[in-house]
Amino acid sequence: MKTFLRLCFSLLITACGNVAVADFFEQFIDPNDGYLDASGWLLNNAYGFLPVPIIISEPAVGYGGGVAAVFFHETEEQNANRLKRQAGDTSIKPSVPTRLSFVGAMGTENGTKGWLGGHFGAYGDDRYRYTAAAGQFDVNMTFYGPIIGRPWDIGIEADMIYQDLKVRLADSRFFAGVKLILIDATVDPRGIDSSLLPGFIQDALNTRSTGLGLTLSHDSRETLWGAEKGNNSLLEAVEYGSLLGGDHDFTAYKFYSHQYFIIAPTVFVGVRADYRTVSGDVPFYQKPYIDLMGIPVMRYQGEHTAVAEVNLRWMPHPRWSLISFAGVGVAAGEFKDLNEAPSRTTKGLGFRYLMAKAMRLHSGIDVAWGPEESAIYIKTGIGW
Repeated sequence: MKTFLRLCFSLLITACGNVAVADFFEQFIDPNDGYLDASGWLLNNAYGFLPVPIIISEPAVGYGGGVAAVFFHETEEQNANRLKRQAGDTSIKPSVPTRLSFVGAMGTENGTKGWLGGHFGAYGDDRYRYTAAAGQFDVNMTFYGPIIGRPWDIGIEADMIYQDLKVRLADSRFFAGVKLILIDATVDPRGIDSSLLPGFIQDALNTRSTGLGLTLSHDSRETLWGAEKGNNSLLEAVEYGSLLGGDHDFTAYKFYSHQYFIIAPTVFVGVRADYRTVSGDVPFYQKPYIDLMGIPVMRYQGEHTAVAEVNLRWMPHPRWSLISFAGVGVAAGEFKDLNEAPSRTTKGLGFRYLMAKAMRLHSGIDVAWGPEESAIYIKTGIGW
């Protein structure tokens, strides 16, 4: 594989016949092991970005694809240090950016399409973390909720704005935060006379949901990218309502915890627990659903959902990892019914390539098998 990668770059450089081009491609080869690596491009260029191909096989919307670009931003100190390194000062080591912006677009065979852009940044020596995103989506899918006694097709056109600010509590690993969510959605029932639908469905066909939330999170991961040990947890409550300009009054609660372990020098384990619930006048398409690879989006919904998943990664080579994972989820109308609700299980296999060693950025493919479907996912990262 290493020889093949070198050959590809050599052919490109020869074809171009340009020393500058050769220097450009040299940034993508790790000088220590000779393998393809994007660290030099991302850390030694103010304009470095990571192109992320998107291959979609989500059962809810069909096959499709797209592309995203992730831009990493330097602080003033990182910029000054980079210039010193380029001038020949080898005593200064590259540092990993903690700020990035992204933009991407996608489409699928059933006409689903959309775009999303945003920014994440850690500021003030990681005392503040800010996330912003905006996007537009036109989604065609099958809705399985028990409303008319059978699955039915819908189209959802939605505009979304998301803002999230977290502040570290003293010198602890805990953050307190506030977030704002705005969703304008228009739902088009397909093959059904909308006047025959229940009133609460008709009320949600053209609606705005505006939510203001409070969060408490904990983050003991050793790095924001490619964590191999530590914990990342969140407790969140978001209030949606007419006082905020929305059309529906309801509350959404979320809790998740992601724990990462190193159990041997080349063996890593991740464990995920996730619980979500809503109360009030909730639009039918905003109810929680079992969120696991291998299960179509919104396939199993309820006022309460709970999910558990485990991820095992073995790294037999410094660049390559093999992954296996399994998960189980339940959905119910009442909390007391979660224990008796049917469990939906998934499992899967995958691999990762260490695309940017300095940042622990892994990219690869997962194949997941669910109760009814199987799907392929292009993944960047090794956790959740």
